[in-house]
Amino acid sequence: MRIQCVKSRSPSNAQQALKTAIQDLQHVKSIDSHLCANAECLSLYLQCKLMILQAQNDKIWNIPAALCTHQGSGLKSLVENILSTSYRVEHTFTGLSSQQLFLLRQLRLIAHALQILVSQRYSRANDRNLNSMLQVWESFLTRIKTFTYFINTENISTDAFCAEVVSFPSFFESNITNPSGVVDYVQSIMLSHEVPSLELTGSLRQASAVLNEPRGGSDNPLCFAAGLTLGINVEAVLENVPDATKVRVQVGVLETLLRWIFSRNLPQNFETRYKESCVG
Repeated sequence: MRIQCVKSRSPSNAQQALKTAIQDLQHVKSIDSHLCANAECLSLYLQCKLMILQAQNDKIWNIPAALCTHQGSGLKSLVENILSTSYRVEHTFTGLSSQQLFLLRQLRLIAHALQILVSQRYSRANDRNLNSMLQVWESFLTRIKTFTYFINTENISTDAFCAEVVSFPSFFESNITNPSGVVDYVQSIMLSHEVPSLELTGSLRQASAVLNEPRGGSDNPLCFAAGLTLGINVEAVLENVPDATKVRVQVGVLETLLRWIFSRNLPQNFETRYKESCVG
């Protein structure tokens, strides 16, 4: 009930209510293992909702763009956390319905829009020309196209906000020579929208991976020579992973280079462990 009432609260009170709800869900995880996956999923979603609320109420929106001299690293970092957390929710938990995935992807569109708005606010005036605007919004238009396809394929019922988002490509085409007008339009939509609550009606499974070998911090690091293949035995326990062939292992080289390694041939005795999660 506390979350449903967030809409009628002031921004500061709404943020405090969300923080309290997140703490309550963390407590649920510790007392009931059957609700652990559902509680973690809701907790992460509420964290996204909280971060979006914080971004929407950031003081930079009240400052004229011409006076924004710093780089807004704090807000940029906040938006990046929203994106990474939303991807984590979508790809870590199995059992999410089409409607729940729709809410996650809509939330992520808001984050991408905020990311563009922040970059445009701190860009130099002479960078705000037609070519730069096309480059900035191109990926966002592609995301909307993919989002629209998902809505039509899954027969998702939409609201007024979603309709505005889906119709943005038409608005953009009509106002392509007015970069500031496009920014103002998107800002008016994204800063006033409240992220809806996520309702879980069934049980979820949470995917996880525990790497047993090789262990980090070894006193005997593996040595290799450039151009030669180095074989590394990997022992890991996977839980609730539908397709283990898509699992990647991140390898750090010389503390600066990161690579993702995957196995094309899994051993015949490979097993993926599933944990049942029930909602009583």
